[in-house]
Formats: sequence, structure tokens, C-alpha cells
Amino acid sequence: MQKDSKADHVEDADPESSSRDGAPAPHEVAQVLRKVDWRVIPILTFLYIMCYMDRSNIGNAKVAGMNSELHLTGSQYNIALTLFFIPYALLEVPSNFVLKLLRPSLWIGVLMFTWGTIMTLFGLVQSFAGLTVARAALGVAEAGFFPASAYLLTTWYRRLELQKRLAIFYSAGSLASAFSGLLAFALGNMDGIRNLAGWRWIFLIEGLATVAFSAIPFLLLPDSPETAKFLSVREKKILYDRLRADAGTESGEVELHDKFHWPTIKSAFADWKIWVAIIIYLAHTICLYGFNYTVPTVILDLGYTAANAQLLTIPIYAFSAIGIPVLAYYSDKYATRWPFIVGPFALAAVGFIALLALPQPGLPGVTYGFLFCTPLGASAPLVALVTWIGNNLAPSWKRAIGMALLISVGNLGGAIGTNLYLERQKPHYWLGTENTAAVGEEVCSNTLVKHLSFTGSTAVGKSLNVACARSMKRISMELGGNAPFIVFDDADLEEAAKGLVTSKFRSSGQTCVCANRILVHAAVFDKFGELLKKTVNSTFVYGSVWDQAVNFGPLYSSKGMSKAISHLEDAVSKGGILLTKDLVARELGPNFLRPAIVKAATNSHLMTFTEEETFGPIAFMIPFNTEEEAIKIANQSNLGLAAYFYTESISRLWRVAEALNVGMVGARVGLVSAAEMPFGGIMESGMGREGGMEALHEFLEIKSITVGL
Repeated sequence: MQKDSKADHVEDADPESSSRDGAPAPHEVAQVLRKVDWRVIPILTFLYIMCYMDRSNIGNAKVAGMNSELHLTGSQYNIALTLFFIPYALLEVPSNFVLKLLRPSLWIGVLMFTWGTIMTLFGLVQSFAGLTVARAALGVAEAGFFPASAYLLTTWYRRLELQKRLAIFYSAGSLASAFSGLLAFALGNMDGIRNLAGWRWIFLIEGLATVAFSAIPFLLLPDSPETAKFLSVREKKILYDRLRADAGTESGEVELHDKFHWPTIKSAFADWKIWVAIIIYLAHTICLYGFNYTVPTVILDLGYTAANAQLLTIPIYAFSAIGIPVLAYYSDKYATRWPFIVGPFALAAVGFIALLALPQPGLPGVTYGFLFCTPLGASAPLVALVTWIGNNLAPSWKRAIGMALLISVGNLGGAIGTNLYLERQKPHYWLGTENTAAVGEEVCSNTLVKHLSFTGSTAVGKSLNVACARSMKRISMELGGNAPFIVFDDADLEEAAKGLVTSKFRSSGQTCVCANRILVHAAVFDKFGELLKKTVNSTFVYGSVWDQAVNFGPLYSSKGMSKAISHLEDAVSKGGILLTKDLVARELGPNFLRPAIVKAATNSHLMTFTEEETFGPIAFMIPFNTEEEAIKIANQSNLGLAAYFYTESISRLWRVAEALNVGMVGARVGLVSAAEMPFGGIMESGMGREGGMEALHEFLEIKSITVGL
């Protein structure tokens, strides 16, 4: 009896049909994949847009006034965000159990209807308590969708076909964030309609839309290749055979479908690959969720209006939505995953560092530009990671539970990420963008680290020294400086002025070896001051950073600007004479300070710059009368990194060079560093050396071996 050609299951098809028709041609396989792509991917992608938009629109509601109306104080907003992730993480594995027992279309449809209903009720909350209950309930309802969808995709595609499809699906999260900003802008304009605030309309409209669209999985989402009604029997057979050839178990047997066995489930929890991947997944969720829920507020803090802050999130996430599939395409093309995890994470790090380092609110456009780095950089690794794990777990029960375990524990990072961007830490949000203390403690205490090299402030260097002493860890440090620059009366003053411009003003005075105390013989004190002023005026060009002729830039931060100004004001208040004018150039940026020259002829020992490194473009001139006096003043510091002096006398050159208590001396030069020479200081300017052979010795252990003959 001939089988019905419309059979629902591949097993019901005529076993001879494939051999009669022959092996499928490449174009036939491609045609089948296209049919699957156009049916499965758009549905899952659209559903994930709804899921992610409902999860993250609370950030838009905050900007639209939710916190004020609910009287949220302190960290209550962050607590509400956190409560979503606890049930969300705990229920993902149980959800995939249910998925394997029910039809995916049925389970996903139920989940979607439930979270849509909860999202609608968000629009009715009246207090912090109500908000937290609603967020926790949303976590329960949404928990199963992502692991179910990720697993479902593995049942349709081979390993090297999966990541680009998963990327299209996952990039829906970025599209959702973009649409969420657009919808929030539109729905925020409904403020006052039916006496409801605009933020309530965001929840109500988006929740009701989700409930309406929950019919899609029930009606249109196919459960598996074998039961797909949109495929012919031969097309089902082609997919089934390709998947069987691509799937395998640890025993090496080909197995596409398997029955439930507890040992299989236990093997998923015991697989080390999953737990290593979880660590990487945590890095993704900590970065991304903290950023996503805060980025509208970050943009608002840059000085934009609430409405524009909503709109400006759209390009950021659109860039991510485009970049994720592009990276996934090349990952599948070159059949490798790890570079597409490490590389994007590095991009995200650049974004976080910029948010921390850039002066706020002085450069809103530049800060906004760096915000583009984080969503793409933090999202793209997830796609490669989930694909990597899904490709390496078999049979299907282990893959379903293993992928759910990865996503479940990994999403606990969301509970961490949502508490990193605290209101009291804006605009830099330092806890979310850096945690240097924790990193430093680990480096100092971990026995795998044999040597610590640090460049930075003396205060931090001392702390690291104490921490490393507990384990007798070897250290080398290049710390702060307060470099003297001595001009003797027999010096070539023009060359000395050029050398001082190089030493004092390079990088706007922001290097540890920049001259800070300018000691000039009394006989040439006034003459050298005027010559230095002339040299400065003829050397530097100020203007836009895009102008190639510009060779002088701003200070690195508002904190650095404040310190430099305080040193300048302190010197002038104690008798210093300022030789230059129009120093603060706000038209060139909030932290732009032109080179300053101060004659500190009297009371110089009372001025702050003699004790502290200014780290800015200010030359403080101090007069002296004898060589002995100059050396005494130069050595009146607990810092000993670098020193400079100009003289035409060879005998004085060697005397002074030996007498100065520093690690590096520049005689008749304004620059003391070179790759082939040791770089470092003495006293509180550090220990050990960078550069030259001496730097290599810092990282070598000396071992003596005695052999008896």
C-alpha cells in the first residue's frame, strides 16, 4: 500500500523515495534552507523583539517619569531590576524540561501570553512593592523563551549553519532596544490621556500588543522538521538526513532524537565545557544588562532632553543589530568561534573605559559616540558562545538542558549588572565601568602571578607594595615625579628654553617625567623668563583636534584641570608673578589650559607645586645663586624620577649629574627616555626599571645550580 505523500512525519515516508530521487543537489538543499529561514527565523526574531522590549522598557519608563510618580528613592529602581533576574535564571532549566515534553509552539505561545498580560499590568502599579512583584512575575514568564528558541534553532540547522541564524534572532534584542526608544518617544507623548502618565502608556500599549501577538506561535511556529506542514516529504527527508549526519553523541553514534534518561541530564550538569562557558556568559550579561537599563539615563545626563534621550538610543542599537549578524557570518564562514568572542569584548571594554575617562559633561558628542561600542561588543560574544556550546552537546536531551543551564546561570549576571549603575555615581558610573580595586587585590594575592609591574601614582604604588608583601611577590614600579629643571648661568639659554618646552609642555605637561620645578640662576632669571615666553608662543598652535597644524591639547579630565588651576592660584597668592595671560580657553574645551609661566621669586618653598606634581602645563620658575643651592632645592623632594639641567661646563655636568637624587638625568636635553635605556626612579618614585636589558632582569629569577663531578 502506497504511503500518503502528505505524511506528517519523515518516518512515514517511503524509505525508497530518497534513493529513487537520488542525493539532493546543492541547489535543492539551498532551496529547502531558504524555506526554513523564511518561516522559522522571522517568527522567532519577532517574538524576541517583543520579549526583549517588554523586559527593557523599564529604562525608558524611568526617563519618562516613573521613578518620580512611584516615589522611588536610593537604589529601589536597581532592586526592581534585579528581582527580574532571580526567577528568570532559576526557571530556565525547568522550562526546557517542559519544552521537551510539550510542543514548542504551544509552550512558547503560553509563555508569551503570560508575560504580555503581566506587562500590561505594569501600567497599573502604584508603589515600589507593586513594581517589584511585577518585575519578579515578568522574570517567571520570560524565563523559558530564550533557551527554548535557542534550542529550537539547533533542531533545524547544522553546526556551521547555526550561528548566522542565531545572530539574526539574537540581534532582535538590539532592534527591540531601538524600537523601545522610538515607541517610548511616541507613547511618552500620550502623557495625560485618560489621566495616565506617559510611562504607564509605555507598559500598557506594549503589553497589550504582546498579548495580541501571542497567537503567532500557536498558529504559525513549526515544532520540528518532521512535523512541518510547509515542507514536502522529500524536503523533510533532506533536512532529517542532513541533521542526522551532523549530530552525534559522545559515544560516536549518530543520534538525532533520544528518550529521557537521568544519566543524560546529569552529564549536562557535569560537563566542564558548560561551566567554562558560563563564566564567559556572565561577562556578557553583567556588561549588557547594566548598560541597557541605564543608557537612556546616561544620554539624559549628557545634557539632552528626555525625549531626545529616548530617540538617541535608536542608532546605538541599530548599529549593534547590523554588526551582530555580520560577525556571525564570518564566524560560520571561517568555522571558528573564539576570535568572535574575544574581539567584541575588547570593543565593549573600549566603550566602558571611554565612559569612565571622558570629562563629563564637557564632551557629550564624543561620549555618545563611544556608547556605540558596548551593545555590539557585549552582545556578539553571546551568539558565538551559545552556538559553540550547542554545537558540542549531544544527544538532544543533553543539548536542551545544557543550553538552558548555560543561559540560566549566565543570566544571574543580570542581577549584578543592574546594580552597577547607581544614581549617585553619575555621570561616570564608576562601579559599572571599572572595578580596579578588586582586580588589583586579585593580582597581588594570586600565586599564579609571579611579578607585578605598575605605572601610576605613588599612593597606589604603596598600597600595591603592601598587598604584594604578604606573598613576597616581586614588584617593579614607575610612580610619580616632581622633576627639577636647572638652568645655570653659563647655559645656552635658547637651547635651554627649547629643552624646557619639550620637557615641561609635551602632552600638555601630563607625563611623570615632565619638569615641574624650574630652577634658574638669578643672573639670567628675568632674561630666561622672557625667552621661555617667546619660545612657547612660537612653538604651539591651538585649535580644533581635526586641524593637522594643532600641536597642543587639553588636560585629561576636569579633576586634572582643577588641580593645575589650584597650583597656579596658590603660587600667585603667595607672591608668584604670572608672565602669560588668557590661560583658560573654554572655547577649545572645558579642560583646555594654555601654557603658563610663573615667576615664584619669593616664598617658593611655601608653594604647593614644590611638594606635589602639578601634571599640567605650568612652569614654576625658582631663582638660585650657587650650584650647591640649586642641588639642595632640587633634592628637597621625596620623589626621584627625573631631573634636567643645562650648563656648558663639562666638570659641572658630571658633578651635578651625580649629585641629583633621581633615577634619570637629562644633561642639555629635554627628554630622558629611549627604548634601549632603563627607565625608572628612586625613593618614592618607584623601584626597578622599564626599558633596556634591566627591564628583562625584573622578570627573571636567578637560579644557581651546582653539579658534583
